Amino acid sequence: MSVEMERVLRKAVDSYNAGNLGVIDELCDRGFVYHGNGEEALTRDGLTRFIRGMIAAFPDMHIRVDDLFSQGDRLCYRITITGTHKGELMGLPPTGKKISLRSIGIMRFKDGKIVEEWENYDELGMLRQLGAIRD
Repeated sequence: MSVEMERVLRKAVDSYNAGNLGVIDELCDRGFVYHGNGEEALTRDGLTRFIRGMIAAFPDMHIRVDDLFSQGDRLCYRITITGTHKGELMGLPPTGKKISLRSIGIMRFKDGKIVEEWENYDELGMLRQLGAIRD
């Protein structure tokens, strides 16, 4: 595994866990593109807004890295995001419920920066945990 790619991912995770989103501009290329769960692709600014919204909804949000591996210019990660729903999320008022959200993604690097990211996260599972969707 590229030690540099792993360092970049771990710095991003540690920064997000500390609420520091300024690191996005440092770690992501100017032309960075994020592809999430079917949403429109996001720029660096869009990703910052998305993560800021998650932190507002889950102020105690914590990301744990479960798996990492790389090949060539790509790093694959599997993470678990936990938090307590204390702020509005997608129109859903705070429930006070704890969530555990699993995600898997691939980052593409160029010149030590993230230039593109694809991520799929269990949004349905999260909404079920919050009681917004019933089984």
